[in-house]
Amino acid sequence: MAVSLFVAAGCSSDSSTNSAASSNPPAASEETAPPSSDPTSPSSAVTPETTEVTTAAPSTEPESTATATTDATPTTGPPSTAPASGWQTATQDFPQLSYIACCGTDWEGDPSPAVPSDSAAALPPGIYNAQATVADQPARGTLSLAIRPYVRCTDGTVICFGDEPYANNALGVANEPARTMDIPLVASVRVAVSGFGCDATGLLEDIRQIATGADLLALFDELDAAYETVIGSKLRAGVSPEEIAADITATSPAGFSDIDCPGYSPVVWTPSEGPPILPLQSLISYPGIPAPEPVKSAAASWIIPTAIEVDDAGNITVYLYGGFLS
Repeated sequence: MAVSLFVAAGCSSDSSTNSAASSNPPAASEETAPPSSDPTSPSSAVTPETTEVTTAAPSTEPESTATATTDATPTTGPPSTAPASGWQTATQDFPQLSYIACCGTDWEGDPSPAVPSDSAAALPPGIYNAQATVADQPARGTLSLAIRPYVRCTDGTVICFGDEPYANNALGVANEPARTMDIPLVASVRVAVSGFGCDATGLLEDIRQIATGADLLALFDELDAAYETVIGSKLRAGVSPEEIAADITATSPAGFSDIDCPGYSPVVWTPSEGPPILPLQSLISYPGIPAPEPVKSAAASWIIPTAIEVDDAGNITVYLYGGFLS
């Protein structure tokens, strides 16, 4: 079975949950949402020790025993053929469930299919929430993802973000991961990134591109190296975020530049190939909030998994989120 990978971009926000919820998965994506002082990342959820692990390409058929609702989500992702190398412009919108729920609202749509209790069984066609199992760690050639089904907020033990009473089509995610999947970042894996740029009118625009896992890994490595040179090493040396931002605006080093979109992030990072990425509040200081500290991996902090989608042929697309407004 082929595997694909997608990256999306948007804002982060505080969220509310059902009383039954025990953890907080990511908040959601809207370009017009205000910046948050407490960005929530899917990578902050650590997979419980009891979570079963499966590979990215299981070959057995799904069993009838399930850990989530049996309502199926239509597959609307990219073609199931092996991805071409190099970054290509996406020709279709990404599913709404592949973005992060934002700003006190829930996802909307159909729930994920039932997840087989046998970790060796293939996931049925549909879309599922995905979170990195370890926060802010470099990919090291593989993405380790905790998989949760999207479930109706009215079903009870669900993490939701909106207010009650919930609409019939309001979706949250299950409290506990159904399984963990290790996705290799190789040429047979499809990736697509929704990053943010600034259009000719000074407004943010969604820039969606498709490539391979190997292309994404190269982008990760390029970003981490650029971050360390331009931002990380200077923060550790005591240079203020404001000074670093001013230098970026003046010299545009290593792919960093002024995004030139008033009211949004002061900088954007543009790779040699691939979509532009908005740094996650890396150079912003807000009243009462500590100044930014260097991150272990800019790629892991700014480009985060959000969902996986399985098509009718069993091919998997992994979506990621590549640009918090800050």
